[in-house]
Amino acid sequence: MKTKILFFVLLPLLTTRSFSQGMVRGQLVDNKALPVEFANIILQSTDHFQGAVSNELGKFQIQSLPGKYTLRISAIEFDTYETKITVEKNDITLGEILLKESVNEIGEVVIKADRIIRKMDRFVVNLINDPAVFGKSGTDILNQSLGVFIQERDGTISINGKTGTKVYINERPLHESGTDLIRYLRTLKAEDIMRIEVIPIAGADYDANIQGGVIKITLKSQRDNGMYGHIGIAYQFAPADDGYV
Repeated sequence: MKTKILFFVLLPLLTTRSFSQGMVRGQLVDNKALPVEFANIILQSTDHFQGAVSNELGKFQIQSLPGKYTLRISAIEFDTYETKITVEKNDITLGEILLKESVNEIGEVVIKADRIIRKMDRFVVNLINDPAVFGKSGTDILNQSLGVFIQERDGTISINGKTGTKVYINERPLHESGTDLIRYLRTLKAEDIMRIEVIPIAGADYDANIQGGVIKITLKSQRDNGMYGHIGIAYQFAPADDGYV
């Protein structure tokens, strides 16, 4: 069931591929050689942006136009991994990439198995009392949430590469847009967030005009300022469940 749901979420973007592109493949592991799933992988240059998500085996693949890119990998509880690579028309196999666990000084116990819950229409990221996120901002956590990608320079938020994403705080839609929205999300403290729900396809409960899915952020309490608040560079999003290394 796990693979089928991921395939459903990512399938609509398969049409963005081109035969002139090169494929970048790799596998993410932790310091115990265990696979790291649900990590966001980004290839970015000055004018291109592609993303993918690692599967349950920690494997990923991204198809991209030839050129020089920054490869950035982020996941909750791990330090962000970043390196420079050159993509050509032939495939690139990066092999195993070690992600280092984030270091914090808080000795609380975290039940990692319950951090990400997969439901039929969404992924739920539970953050309450999770020391791995302390000190991070709202944008940091969103960038580490499954399939969510933020372009801070132009204020674009997408789920699985599809823009037009609507953000809710405590069940109320934010009215800020673009860079104003990013600035507001940056003021959120991760330790004040209970959970994030990533909904790739907005259902009947939401405005029919929402084309890029919904991100719901639930805070422990309403912010003191009472503030609640519209969501390109070309996007491509690679599937996480076929053609692996």
